[in-house]
Amino acid sequence: DQLRRQSKGLERFNELIEVTLGGGAGDRGTDRLLTQTRFLAATFRELERRVAASGAWDEHTLRQHLLQHPLPEPPLHVIVTMADWIAEPDGLYIGDFDLLAQLPGLQQIDLVSTEQLLGSGFHERIHEWWPGVDEIEAAALLGPEPLERVRPLLETPRPNRDHSPLWFTCRDREEELMAVAQHVKAAHRRGDAAPLDRTAVVFKHPLPYLYLADGTLGAAGIPFTAGDALPLASEPFVATVDLVLAAAESSFARESLVELLTTPHLRVAAGGLTPDAIREFDQVLREQSYIGDITHLATIVEAWTSERSRPVTQVAQAALAVASTLSPMLEAAPASIAVGRVIGFLTDHQSPLAEDDPLAARDARVRAVTFELLQALADAHARHHDVEWRIDDLAAGIRRWIEGQTFPPESAGRGVQLLDDRAVRYGRFDDVTIVGLVEAEWPERQARNIFYPSGLLKVLGWPSEHTRRRAADARFVDLLATATTRVALSTVTLDDEAIVMRSMQLDEIPRARLATVPTADRLARMTADEALASDPVSVEPLTSEAREWASARMQRAVGTDVRYHGQVGARPDRPWSVSALEAYLACPFKFFAQHVLKLEEEPEDSDVMNPREQGQFIHKVFEEFFAAWQRMGHGAITPGLLEPAREVFVEVVERELKTLPEAEAGLERTRL
Repeated sequence: DQLRRQSKGLERFNELIEVTLGGGAGDRGTDRLLTQTRFLAATFRELERRVAASGAWDEHTLRQHLLQHPLPEPPLHVIVTMADWIAEPDGLYIGDFDLLAQLPGLQQIDLVSTEQLLGSGFHERIHEWWPGVDEIEAAALLGPEPLERVRPLLETPRPNRDHSPLWFTCRDREEELMAVAQHVKAAHRRGDAAPLDRTAVVFKHPLPYLYLADGTLGAAGIPFTAGDALPLASEPFVATVDLVLAAAESSFARESLVELLTTPHLRVAAGGLTPDAIREFDQVLREQSYIGDITHLATIVEAWTSERSRPVTQVAQAALAVASTLSPMLEAAPASIAVGRVIGFLTDHQSPLAEDDPLAARDARVRAVTFELLQALADAHARHHDVEWRIDDLAAGIRRWIEGQTFPPESAGRGVQLLDDRAVRYGRFDDVTIVGLVEAEWPERQARNIFYPSGLLKVLGWPSEHTRRRAADARFVDLLATATTRVALSTVTLDDEAIVMRSMQLDEIPRARLATVPTADRLARMTADEALASDPVSVEPLTSEAREWASARMQRAVGTDVRYHGQVGARPDRPWSVSALEAYLACPFKFFAQHVLKLEEEPEDSDVMNPREQGQFIHKVFEEFFAAWQRMGHGAITPGLLEPAREVFVEVVERELKTLPEAEAGLERTRL
C-alpha cells in the first residue's frame, strides 16, 4: 500500500532496490535483502491479481478508475487543508496529489498551509509534485482586516529565584484537568473568562482524558463536550456480552455463572432473582466443590432443589436453564452460526432499562450498536470466511471485534471543548490549554520498518527521522498560536503511576514568540468535598437536602469532643495466635477484617481443598479432639491411654468428614 500511495510500481520497487544494492556481489546480507525484495514483489503481484479477480476495488484501483472514467458530476473546486503524510500523521500521499492534479473536470485546487509547516520541507515537496503552482499570501487573498493577527498570551507558573518555567508540571493527568477547572472557575470569578464553547483542552490522544473529564470538570460543575468517541467496550451492556462468553468459556464455572445471574442487563428468570437466594446458591456450589460442567451442575441441582426454599430453587433452575441454552456454544460450528447463537441469547434475555431511567436512551443506543456490530461480524464471515470456530475462537473473535469499536456519547451541548491537536486547528478558540506533553506522545513515535534499513527506505520515498521531527515541531509551534487570548501548557510526572519525562518539544516554545504572563493564584474550590473541607465551610454547592443536613452537622458540639475521634473503649484481654499477630504487623486492616469483622476470603474454585483450607480442616479436627479428650477428664496422652485416645480421635474425624464431599473425605480419612 505504501509503495502504491507513493506512485511506485512493483517493477520500479524491484529495480530501485537492486540498483541501490549493486547486485549483491556475494555479500550474504545484500543477497538476503535482494531475495526478500523479489519475494515481496512476487507476493504483491499475486495480491493485485487476486484483487482484480475478485471484482472488488481497493484504494489503488479506485484511484485508477477515477482517472480513467470521469465522474458524472465531478467536483469543480477542492480545498486541501492537510499537508502530505511526511508532515502530517493523516496527510495526503503522492498518489493523492497526483489524483487531484489529473482528476477530470476539476477546475481549481486551493492548498492551505502555514508558514511553519511549509518551512519544514513541505514547500519543496509540493513544488516538486505540482510544478508552477501559484503562491498567494492569505492577506492578499482575504484582505488585511479579517486576518489581523492576535497573538495569545502564554500563561506560565509564577517564577522563582532559580528559573522561570514556561509550562505547568502536574502530578498526573487527573490533576491537569483539575487545574483547568480551577482556571475556568477563577476566571469566571474575576469576570474575564472566555465563553465555555471557546475554551479548549487539547491533547494528543483522547484517553484517558475522556474518562477523567466527568470526575474533574463534571465534578466542578463545568459542562464539557468531546469530539472523540469512547471505546464501546466501556459500556455496561457490552460487559454483559463478555459475561456470556466467559460463562461458556469456563464450562459454566461457579464464579462466571453467578456473575451472569446477577447482571441487571439480562432477564434469566421470570420475576427476577433475589440477591439472598443467589448468594445461597453460590454457597451450595462452593460446598459441593463445583468447578464447572453442565452435567455436574444438573446433578447438584436435582439433588437439593426439593429441600430448598422456593427463591433458591428458582435460582438453581434459572442457572441450569441458562447453562443449557448456552451449551451449544461449546460445540464447534461455522463462525457465522457461532456468532448468531450469541445474538440469539442476548436478544431473548436482554433487559432494557426502564423508560424513565436517565440512562435509558444511552443504553438503548448501546444495545442497538452492539447488535448491529455482532450481526455485521456474522454476515462478514458468512460471505467471506466462514471457518469453524470453537468457543475459544468465538470469544476471542467477538472481543477483538468489540475492542476496535468506539461509541460517541451524547453531547452535553455548549461547554469546554475536549479536542485532539489536529481537530483544534479547525475551531475558533479564545482560551486553549495543551495537556499531556510527555516524551512518548509529543511528538508521536513512528513504528520502525522491519523490512529495510533507513538508507534503502529513503530511496523508496520514506522520509528521514529528521524530516519528520522538523514537521512535528512546526505543527507544535503553530498549535501554540491557535488561541486568540490565552494559551497554557502542561506536562505530568506520572502516567499510570509510572514516571514519565516531559516532551522535548517544550524547548520549541520560544519559537512561537509569545508574550508571557504569570498565572493568578488558583484558590477556587472545585468540588463539594473541597467546599466542606476548606475554611470557611460553604454549603452552597450541595443539593437542598444535603445542604440542610450539612447545616445541622455544623451546629453540633465542638470537634474536640472524644466522641468524634473514634474512641471505642478498652477491649477485654484474650489470647492471640502467632499468625494473628504477624497479620497485624503486616497490615492492621487485614487483621481487623479477619479477626474482628470475621470476613472470609473469596476462595478459589477447586474440586479439592487448597492447602490453606486443608490446614484449617486438620487444625479444626485436632482442636475438636483435644476439647473432647479434656471433657472426658483426661490429661496428657500417655502410652497407656493411646488406644482410648485413638478411639476418640476416630469419632471426631468421622464427624468432621461428613462436611466434605465423599471423594475428598476418603483422602482426608487416609491422611488422618
